[in-house]
Amino acid sequence: MTTTIPEVLADLSRVRARATPSAVALSCGGRDTTYGALDERSSRVATGLLAVGCRPAARIAYLGKNSDSYFEILLGAAKARVALVAVNWRLAPPEIEYVLGDSGARILVVDPDLAPTVEAMRGRLPALERVLVLGADGVGGDYATWRDAQRAEDPKLRVEPTDTVLQMYSSGTTGRPKGVEIPQMAFAPLRRAERELGAWATFGAGASNLVVMPTFHMLGTGLALTALYGGARCVVLRVADAGETLRLIPAEQVTHLTVAPAFLSLLLEHPRCNEIDVSSLQLIIYAGSPISPSLLQRAAAVFRCDFIQYYGATETTGEVTCLGPDDHRGTHPERLRSCGRPL
Repeated sequence: MTTTIPEVLADLSRVRARATPSAVALSCGGRDTTYGALDERSSRVATGLLAVGCRPAARIAYLGKNSDSYFEILLGAAKARVALVAVNWRLAPPEIEYVLGDSGARILVVDPDLAPTVEAMRGRLPALERVLVLGADGVGGDYATWRDAQRAEDPKLRVEPTDTVLQMYSSGTTGRPKGVEIPQMAFAPLRRAERELGAWATFGAGASNLVVMPTFHMLGTGLALTALYGGARCVVLRVADAGETLRLIPAEQVTHLTVAPAFLSLLLEHPRCNEIDVSSLQLIIYAGSPISPSLLQRAAAVFRCDFIQYYGATETTGEVTCLGPDDHRGTHPERLRSCGRPL
């Protein structure tokens, strides 16, 4: 079934919940969240943000490892016309402080191991009104208590396509990191372009996408949203780990995997790489840097699936051009030196 592509991110969980409410949207740490539950939880986040006075253009922040909670917070922020600041948890404390201060985030959801770091700098962050600490494995804790106390009614605010919904910090080449503002409307045109490219570029119901790359980076968030737009299941891995990735491919019947070429090398070098059943894999998407012919040849021999490359920037939600499966099949090796065809 082809579902209408939502024009704004705020409508993503609404559309999917109407189409396939009982289908699993997110799997993380043994937990499954259906599209219906994702829509309800994102509505609770939205009503909670509105209840504490967040207004259009306000900022909230997430500082933590990959989690199913991250996506309900992002979609809830979208419904409330609030922007989520995805903070790189690998930054040094002064860098984290700068991002939180520069963004003016009013509410922060944070992993418990990073909560003491935030508490130490909180007196220097006048805009930060509330810190909600997640429980173990990115679920529960103060955050879940707060979320579940909110009304489940969808606020149904009128959302402007140009509203900033996501703010990611890019280091650039000089000076302080820059806050890249992603609007509500940024994701829909790329989803339409992918459908026009063919079945290999889309995620459909029945697909299982393994989210390995960090969600504070567009490679992690962007490709996960691509899967959710298509009604696929996202299997969320807390931290990029080669051994756990290899374990999850057969355990979760992963069909789509998004990685950077450097992480692909780590998978191939893992001692268990040649032992796992990779028959479920249909597509490996890579981005962040080109792939060498030798690395591609080794990966193709082990994983026996199609490969595509996306090239882009945070400002473009990660995709501007692509190289499709035919470009990776050996008859045109010079194409691997290209950034690909425009989307």
